[in-house]
Amino acid sequence: EENLVLVRGSVPGHNDGLLIVRTSVKSRQSKR
Repeated sequence: EENLVLVRGSVPGHNDGLLIVRTSVKSRQSKR
């Protein structure tokens, strides 16, 4: 979730960035 906030602040209005971060988080959860 922290990464999502960072991306939003870094690139506001860019859903692509959020999608990429969300995918990364999902991958991490899957590994766990």
